[in-house]
Amino acid sequence: IAAHRKWKITLRKAITEKQTLDAEVICRDDRCALGLWIHGAGGRQWRNKPGFSELVSKHAQFHQSAGTVAKTINAGDYQRALGMIDVDSQFSAISGEVVNVILHVKSATANALN
Repeated sequence: IAAHRKWKITLRKAITEKQTLDAEVICRDDRCALGLWIHGAGGRQWRNKPGFSELVSKHAQFHQSAGTVAKTINAGDYQRALGMIDVDSQFSAISGEVVNVILHVKSATANALN
């Protein structure tokens, strides 16, 4: 959860400092720790559990959204990129949805283990 929340900070810093990001990697949902788990051990163990398919979908959408912001930053359109990560943006909405689904799956997996 913390790592996914940190993306907004990373994107804002890239805008502020006019950095270039690896948008192709950011778009991939199988490169971060959660994605490695989803597409690896977690997927093998939990793929049929409630909420897991939603987690996979929302996580992929999050990375696509973050990648789109990164591409906008790389194009030098910093004002547009700022708008793409503001509180009412698609990025912020999907980010919140990912956190909620993670919490749901985390709760479901904890209950299944007890």
